[in-house]
Amino acid sequence: MKNANGFTLIELMVTMLISTIVLGGLMYSFIQQNSEYKYQNARVNAVQDLEFTLQYMVSDMKASLVSLGAAPTVNIAITAGAASSASTAALSFSVWDPTIAGNNRLRRCYLYRGQSLYLNRNFAGTCNAATSLAGFNIVLSGLSTFRVIPDTGARPACPNGNAFSQIPPALPFESLNTSSGDLITTNGFTLLLETTVNAGYKNGSFVDVCGIDTAGTAGVQKKITRYAQIYPANAVL
Repeated sequence: MKNANGFTLIELMVTMLISTIVLGGLMYSFIQQNSEYKYQNARVNAVQDLEFTLQYMVSDMKASLVSLGAAPTVNIAITAGAASSASTAALSFSVWDPTIAGNNRLRRCYLYRGQSLYLNRNFAGTCNAATSLAGFNIVLSGLSTFRVIPDTGARPACPNGNAFSQIPPALPFESLNTSSGDLITTNGFTLLLETTVNAGYKNGSFVDVCGIDTAGTAGVQKKITRYAQIYPANAVL
């Protein structure tokens, strides 16, 4: 009779150890790739939302009016948020609408509350940090920063003293044609939106608009920032 040799216990243990290492590597690679896919998908959606919101607001703010008089005045009103916040609490301005009876003006009011941006397109009250959300619709949720900066001089600083990152220099003043054919000089505005995306297992430095590294926060939060710059395009007497 021939001897029927099998595996020793040590051979089985070595085989199982090697198999565990190989499977562990494959599982780690799968988790990493799946996390990267989820992050990139969330990032694309976030960028699209930010770009759409910016273009919407740019179009809206370009219709804002400049009041003429002894001194031309851009009627865009900006209410700052809390001292500890880098965000704008409220933004309002008048636009011209020939379909409206009377003075042909509508008042826009944007409010930033609880990481959401709200809009009332025909607001009759006072648009500021204390304004009720009744009658407002959500424009975009999940915002970590909403900031409107008048391009009238030096850039403002964040509450931590750092300069705002990822935004361009202020726009120069520009000449604007009035309804009477005159030219006036007006400043531009910079719009800044920032949202948060869960980066999963990604490593690295994820700095927000105020230079704060958010990599150590729960879920490793990646900040996505977009900005736009505009001039008012209308004027009335």
